[in-house]
Amino acid sequence: MKYILIFISSILIYTSNISAQTVEDAIRYSNLNVGGTARTVGVGGAFGALGADFGAISINPAGLGMYRTSEFVFTPSFFIANTDAELVGAGTESATKNNFNLNNIGVVFHNDGSGFDMKSSGVAIGFNRLASFNREVYYEGATLGSLTDRFVQEAYGFSSDNLGFESSLAFNAGAIYQLNPDDNNSWTTDYLDSGGNQMLFKNQRITQEGSINEMVLGWGANYNHKFMVGATIGVPFISFEETRTYIEEDTEDQIDVFNELLYQQTLETSGVGINFKVGMVYRISQMFRLGLAVHSPTGMALNDTYQDSLSYDLTTTDLNGTFEADSDGTFDYKLSTPWRAIVSGAVIIGKSGFISADVEYVDYAFANFNYTADNNLFEEEEEEINTDIKNALTSAINLRIGGEYAIKKFRLRAGFSTAGSYRDQADVESIQTISAGLGYRANYFYTDFAFQRASIRENYSPYRLIDPALGQSILNDINNSKIMLTIGFKF
Repeated sequence: MKYILIFISSILIYTSNISAQTVEDAIRYSNLNVGGTARTVGVGGAFGALGADFGAISINPAGLGMYRTSEFVFTPSFFIANTDAELVGAGTESATKNNFNLNNIGVVFHNDGSGFDMKSSGVAIGFNRLASFNREVYYEGATLGSLTDRFVQEAYGFSSDNLGFESSLAFNAGAIYQLNPDDNNSWTTDYLDSGGNQMLFKNQRITQEGSINEMVLGWGANYNHKFMVGATIGVPFISFEETRTYIEEDTEDQIDVFNELLYQQTLETSGVGINFKVGMVYRISQMFRLGLAVHSPTGMALNDTYQDSLSYDLTTTDLNGTFEADSDGTFDYKLSTPWRAIVSGAVIIGKSGFISADVEYVDYAFANFNYTADNNLFEEEEEEINTDIKNALTSAINLRIGGEYAIKKFRLRAGFSTAGSYRDQADVESIQTISAGLGYRANYFYTDFAFQRASIRENYSPYRLIDPALGQSILNDINNSKIMLTIGFKF
């Protein structure tokens, strides 16, 4: 009888909650890669004190002052993401996703000096890819616990007509109910009623696509071949698509009533932002160079289009079948990413090549969502997510080092970078990247090839509980590989 009452009442309930952003969303749009050309990537992104490469414009725009000719450049690339996902206590599964894209295209116009000790200047316009979101994750196995534990925790203390986004879906589909309709603390589930200690078979597939492509409009100048300065306006275009399909099954028939739960979430995010970068390079001598760059926060205007659906399959004396609930909508909001500061150094070894290094400082805790720019309806949610960001994230130091060796018209390159943990728990996530490349330089033409491999280890949970130890833990070992070919023309 309780299920009949639930499904009749669910018809009368309308859900109008926002699809809330998370700390992971702030990380996604704040954690950028050094991209652009194969030359920049080939030396691990350590190009802040070198310049004269389009990829370096997104690191230190002062490098525009080092161009000696005008150039047109473009860089197609092939991206391969392989993920090994381990459901702790169950097993490991692998998934692979590939993507072909244009990593860079741009033009630089070189100008001779115009007095006041200015020897030359350069103006650039084009695109550099700063992030790629393409990947697929899959895991499966039998563990204790259920997604319905999350729904009950969200519903606790609320009546059925005042539930949150996820718990309202769960109630409408019959995944949660009240033992006593007059007691808002009596929410429960079939899993909890059966003892809450059974092994449930679970699997989830997560598919992600998208990127951040930044349009750069930059200017740089060379003063006395000693001091270079530059500035850029960056306009990043953001696109992100994600589908999450989560399934729980009572394969051993241990739980009364419950058979299967299917929770599917789709999200499409699009937006545009703006930022400013300023930088300088000082040539101490023909051999040594120092660079400094500061990147302003990127102010992003984003739009989410989301659709969530939950189906719950059960068998009772009164009901037999699958019951469904869904919710969809759009939400406009703003995000401000953290400041960045980059200190660079390079040693030029005559005509034989160079060794360079960049040290970047980013405080991810300064990422900030804004839901109330147009109204104050979601002031409480805005405060909650920004508090979560400050509590969960911290500052990080990223190190990039690389070098190039010249053999007549040919170039050999290698690089390494490591990204510091931006979470309070230093062992939660780490990113290390190795790269290699080669190039050929002619008078009016050049081409570069690069291979990059990034190894990322992260801890992921499909749902969060008040006590994290009672939730599910998935360890993702991600290996992202990128193959790039840059073709450039001088004029």
